[in-house]
Amino acid sequence: MALDILKRQYDVLPSQKLLASYSKDIDKMPNMEIHLFGQVGYLTTDPSNLESMLSTQFEGELINKLSSVDWGLGSRRAGLFPMLGEGIFTQDGRPWKHSRELLRRQFVRINFKDLRTFDRHVDDLVAGLSSSEGVVDLQPAFFRFTLATTNALLFGERASGLKDEDHDEFGRSFDYASMICAIRLRLADLEWAYKPKAFRRACETVKKYAGHFVHEALKQRDVGDQPKSGSQALILDLHQELQNTDLVRDQLVHVLIAGRDTTACLMSWTFFMLVRHPSALERLKQEIEAFLPNRERLAKPQLHKLTYLRCILNEILRLYPQLPVNVRFARKTTLLPVGGGLDGESPVLIRRGAGVGYSVYHMHRRKSLYGEDADEFRPERWEGSELEHIGWGFMPFHGGPRICLGREFALMEASCGIVRILQAFPNLRLPLDVPKEPTGQERHYSKQLTMTKTSSLPFLAAQNHSKADKHCLEISHAERSSTERYEYPPLGENQIRFLSLSVDARTGSVICNFEHRDLKSSLGDYRAISYCWGDPSPAYRVLCSNGRSLLVTKSAAEILTYVIPRNPTDLYWIDQLCINQEDLKEKAAQVLLMGQIYSCAKQVLAWLGRGTGYSEQAVDFVEMLFDEIENMKSKQLRPSLTTELSSPNNPRTMLSNLRIASKWRALRALLLNSWFERVWVMQEVIMACVKMGISTHTKHSILLCFEKRILGFDVLAEVLGILETDNLLLKLFTFGATGDGSTGLGVAPPGLRAVRLFSRLRNDVSSNQQIQLYTGLQNAWDFKSSNDRDKLYAVRGFCGQAPDANLPLDYYAPVEDIYVAWATALFECHGWYPWQLHMAGIGLQRSYRNLPSWVPDFSSSSPWVQLRPETSKATEGPYYWASRPPKTPELRVDRSVGKLRLRAILIDTIEVVFRQPLVQKGSGLWHQLSDWLLLNPDKKHHEARLQWLQEIQNFLKNSTSASDTDEAQAAQILWQTLISNYSADEAIPGSVFWQAFESWYLINELLAGNLKSSLTATFALAHQGKLHEQATRFESLKAKAQGYQPVFGTHQKRLLGYGPTGLQVGDTICIIQGMRSPFLLREDRNSAGAENHEKRWKLVGASFVHKLMYGEGMDMGEMKDLVVV
Repeated sequence: MALDILKRQYDVLPSQKLLASYSKDIDKMPNMEIHLFGQVGYLTTDPSNLESMLSTQFEGELINKLSSVDWGLGSRRAGLFPMLGEGIFTQDGRPWKHSRELLRRQFVRINFKDLRTFDRHVDDLVAGLSSSEGVVDLQPAFFRFTLATTNALLFGERASGLKDEDHDEFGRSFDYASMICAIRLRLADLEWAYKPKAFRRACETVKKYAGHFVHEALKQRDVGDQPKSGSQALILDLHQELQNTDLVRDQLVHVLIAGRDTTACLMSWTFFMLVRHPSALERLKQEIEAFLPNRERLAKPQLHKLTYLRCILNEILRLYPQLPVNVRFARKTTLLPVGGGLDGESPVLIRRGAGVGYSVYHMHRRKSLYGEDADEFRPERWEGSELEHIGWGFMPFHGGPRICLGREFALMEASCGIVRILQAFPNLRLPLDVPKEPTGQERHYSKQLTMTKTSSLPFLAAQNHSKADKHCLEISHAERSSTERYEYPPLGENQIRFLSLSVDARTGSVICNFEHRDLKSSLGDYRAISYCWGDPSPAYRVLCSNGRSLLVTKSAAEILTYVIPRNPTDLYWIDQLCINQEDLKEKAAQVLLMGQIYSCAKQVLAWLGRGTGYSEQAVDFVEMLFDEIENMKSKQLRPSLTTELSSPNNPRTMLSNLRIASKWRALRALLLNSWFERVWVMQEVIMACVKMGISTHTKHSILLCFEKRILGFDVLAEVLGILETDNLLLKLFTFGATGDGSTGLGVAPPGLRAVRLFSRLRNDVSSNQQIQLYTGLQNAWDFKSSNDRDKLYAVRGFCGQAPDANLPLDYYAPVEDIYVAWATALFECHGWYPWQLHMAGIGLQRSYRNLPSWVPDFSSSSPWVQLRPETSKATEGPYYWASRPPKTPELRVDRSVGKLRLRAILIDTIEVVFRQPLVQKGSGLWHQLSDWLLLNPDKKHHEARLQWLQEIQNFLKNSTSASDTDEAQAAQILWQTLISNYSADEAIPGSVFWQAFESWYLINELLAGNLKSSLTATFALAHQGKLHEQATRFESLKAKAQGYQPVFGTHQKRLLGYGPTGLQVGDTICIIQGMRSPFLLREDRNSAGAENHEKRWKLVGASFVHKLMYGEGMDMGEMKDLVVV
């Protein structure tokens, strides 16, 4: 009787996680047969079945005049009818078709309205939030907003003739009636048994509310005040067709449930997820600022450009579809296409009267459709082609003939509200006391028709949240008070603003004082602050000398509390306070001066946070090692820490293994600090104090500061340098646990690379060597910034010989315009263009999809092969030059149309792509791209890798005859490609690289358990140490070169190569005149419509192709003029 199912539902209802409780079962069984009280029902999450029920088998209803209707609403009509009456949600057949056509005409009219029609309602929403302070519950405000918008745009009134109490009473009655209807739907044919008096009263209130709009529209029509073409056209059209006010009223109730609930829930879930994913929130704010600077109003042209906003809405609709579960009943015995048989792939017979439930909620979370991270919030999955074939696997607005009429209206309404709120409250965030539940475990109303965010008080209306669990944000009222805000006096040309602190004698409050100084004159002594902004929300107030105040972030407040008071009378420069962050022109001008600001400082203080026990232990550990280094230098000995850290007889290292590991974990934790990943830190450290004549090797020019401890940056750099020389840095990879729940085994902490890089470039600047712009951008590729323009702007501050006049620095212009302007300027400057083509291409990870393919997306990062393909990366071998020197590239940008014109030889097309199996994320296995790589001990991974290698070898062997010589030659081509190393003269098969490859292949077989010969297995085990050493070497070489990029084979010339992740079968290999690497091009699908039928290409990216790297391709065709868009 399936009583276990009923008990399970009853037990989980109080937790408000009914849908989540079934996720594991449904993920394993996407099609289920359920027996309940002797009745047979079905549940499906298969897109094929949904398409069949809602579209394919639905067509009979429209084509064959209702003679072949397979599916109907069944008991759903009776369950909803007391509240909704006659309308599209309770009708089948001809009545449904008639109702839908009546509503369709009105929605077509609305969808093409200007977005300004939403403005007054959005303004009311923002004004309501602005009148609140502190913690604000957004969801009730969203329900009021969507109700007002629906009333005005569909029914012709904003709130005419109704009081606020009427709207509130309607909302309460509507929510209660919806809850009862949801219960009645679960009772199916027993719905008649549950119809409480309060439900009947609530339904009467809902219908009375809708009836008011009907009465007012007809009244105005009768007196001639409202023409039919006006905003009440829906009501008048309905009345003309139906000639019955009750039927018109019922239709309006149907529209209300769609117009009020679905959009309000979409907006609620959107902000619920955004404040829990700050990176997505920040990227969305940047997109809004780029297309709508200075808080411009959203218009339809900009709406289509907000691509990331649409990705976020799609992801919310995927995770939280507004109608998560639905049901259809078979009107006759019929079939579903899949779900039957032992394998679940055969059709299923559905007998007449049987119900088939379908869960869009669970279908949208199926890993077979959306990948292993299907339960995670990742809007980026909607960019590019990842889900271009998802089809019926994504059904947020139903599907088929019954697809939601108001879907575009809902998306426009939600977009306007979201954009306006983020413009008005850019610093919104989640309160600290609100728990962050895992995605898929959030509470929602189980007794609602739509998927509404719930509170911690089960079964209460959405407005009755407990304060600790509100769907809420923090908004600082002081931030909106113009009378309290400090007004910055404007800066003159070449002026900068300095900060000092004083104490108010009367109140004891710390006061911020500002003064201006000119860079062209003596600046005097001052300290510059380097830090991470962290959470950008200004949550702390600081007082200024004129009695007004500024709001600052937590990180700036900590600096004012723990760093500056150490020398309070000194002058300081900190960007957050010394630059007017709201004046983008001042900000752009000051950014140009930051390199000089840090170079003229007497000291740079880097704030790494208040610190932990690990921080203090790391400082002690580094200083102890530095003292040992200094001691050896004083004795004129070569500095080495091998004895200090490795000798068991050294009393200072005769500690337990736990204490030794703790020291390395502490150092690793220090190097994992986010300060080392910030792109502005590159400029701040590289330029620090260089104009003050301070030696780059002093202990005090740059200090890393915690609340209780400080550490010289150059002390850390020297210690890490000696550890590397002594081959002791492996400890940072093997002792990975840092107390934050992640092991990080095998992963280089970002601070390790940053310290090396900063020190090297700092030495170059100090010795008056100019850093080329392309070198700076290459090195900054993996660093992070909160604004996607900043990677360019930060690098410009420490690089020389750049065509400055043509490189804009503008925070008003959209990011794409800045990238195009920089790329164009660099192409037009002789000698700058080759490197930037290696950073461009649609085959690379790109955040900005509208960029021309030849323009690098500087906000993203790419594998090393795209940055320096001209050398043999793995082995630092001979330089490659695919087009043969000394040809000069002929590259010209057509500014008017954004095209790049070049000359190239088309070589061949890709026939097959071999994608290497990846290690599962979070497995803690050692398989990262590093010099200290350890082979991955996962058996399944090595089995998949062997299969991958075998497929490549089969391609190579099928390209020639199947002799033993050709098999050896195929293996040679394979290993040379994997490590990007072959000589213009044939490589010797017995070389050290060949031996390393053989060992690597053998170890992979051993770890996969795939050694066929017991003798070979015995040999491998006996020589495992030597084999592992050589295999590790080859793995490291491969990681530096091919890494995890896809390998490809060509169609005619049977060449082997690899390239960017996004390459595809059919892409064309070409040799561009003057370039060192082959490139991949893809024919533009829109070429046919181009002017003069000009064939156009898109750049996919740079590649390595065996037997094309030394100019061999120059004899394979003629140079042609090509156009890249």
